[in-house]
Amino acid sequence: MRLRTRFALYALVLAEGSLLAALVLQGRLEKRHLQAAELEHRGAVLRGLAQVAADSQFEFNEVFLLNYFKGVLSRSPEIKYAVVLDAEGSVRMHTDVVRGIGNPLGAPWAGPRHSRAGAGPEVHAADHGVQDWSALLLAGERRSGEAHIGFDEAVLAAQMERDLAESRRRMGWVALASSLLAVLGACWLAYRMGRPLAELHEGARLLGAGDLRHRIRAARTDEFGDLARAFNAMASELDRLNKFKEQMMASITHDLRAPLTVIRGHAEMLLGEAAGTEEERRESAQVIYDNARRMSGMADDLTDLAKLRLGRLDLKRRQARLRELLENVRSSMQVVADRLKVRLETSALDSLPPVSVDPAQLERVIVNLVQNSLKFTSEGGRVAVEVAAQPHHLRVTVSDTGIGIPAPKLKNLFSPVLPEEGQGKARTTGLGLSICRELVEAHGGRIRASSEWGRGTQVSFTIPLGDTPCSDAC
Repeated sequence: MRLRTRFALYALVLAEGSLLAALVLQGRLEKRHLQAAELEHRGAVLRGLAQVAADSQFEFNEVFLLNYFKGVLSRSPEIKYAVVLDAEGSVRMHTDVVRGIGNPLGAPWAGPRHSRAGAGPEVHAADHGVQDWSALLLAGERRSGEAHIGFDEAVLAAQMERDLAESRRRMGWVALASSLLAVLGACWLAYRMGRPLAELHEGARLLGAGDLRHRIRAARTDEFGDLARAFNAMASELDRLNKFKEQMMASITHDLRAPLTVIRGHAEMLLGEAAGTEEERRESAQVIYDNARRMSGMADDLTDLAKLRLGRLDLKRRQARLRELLENVRSSMQVVADRLKVRLETSALDSLPPVSVDPAQLERVIVNLVQNSLKFTSEGGRVAVEVAAQPHHLRVTVSDTGIGIPAPKLKNLFSPVLPEEGQGKARTTGLGLSICRELVEAHGGRIRASSEWGRGTQVSFTIPLGDTPCSDAC
């Protein structure tokens, strides 16, 4: 069963269950209301009879009482009998006189007597299906008689049943209309709730089919809207990663093509008839070896980058002083700087505290940054490496007086794929700087770069002094 159908059924069952409970409760309340109304009606009829009986006795007007009896009988078919007694308990007026079925006037009353002293009604147990209600007649403080009315329970029950049947009929129509509205509401609600799920399903299907540009509507402000925005963010990230993968493949292909072309050319020359002199063959073999090392280095960089991003590159940490690392970097890079006629400077105080790092990997970061600075610094320029102590970390800064980095390229400086300047130019990999960033972050630090076109570049990174990683503000 589909979720939309299931939701509609759940909503319909809930609505119908609530409606049924409301109808049952309404039926019980209606019955209680009718019973209370009937009791109030009996009390009102008895009070009216008692008042007329008292007034007619005071005015000595029995005709007035007789006419009232006739009116009561015509309006109230549930009255089995009505009797007014005098102070001695003899019958003053009886409904049998009105009906013409006897003349009990003056005869002793054989029915139940009013025993309460107050003026309130007294209800006597039903006898042969007739319930007697009585009230005391008072002339000042003196008891002057009684008023009795016998209510036929069968007639009253039939009347109440008719009233309840009419009420149930009305509630049945209301229930039918409510059920129709519940069905329509459940279907509408299921459609409203199911539509974003259907859109999400279609979006997932298209995404799985390779359409990474597909997005779903995210205008809602509820959980479905949050889900749609999360889906679109995921699709955007997948699209970005897919483009990155394509750029990475193109970059690797481009960077591998050059050494492969060189290796192929020299290999063909060695295998050909005109292999040249022994010296030329040795030079070709050296070129092949150098380019093979270059390709092997690229493969190693790719492997290290993958390990760093997966957190599988184990850092061999120990307490080390960055001043010693800088001396090693200067010793290894001074020959390159002299060849390029660029001044290489290092600066680190002896008082710098030791830090827990992997010395080989951290030295790799600094060497890579210095190599890049030397590569893009003109003859006569300067490359400086400085280490400064901060309250919670050490900051290593590599600055140069080179050509600088254009702003569009600066924001992608630490990405594995760097677009070359100019339209139609090939893309190249920036694995070195990307590995630098991963290594620095693996040590708990942060790396950033700033540059001004034509005036040089400055790259700095931080290494925490304790176990707490550096924040973005470092």
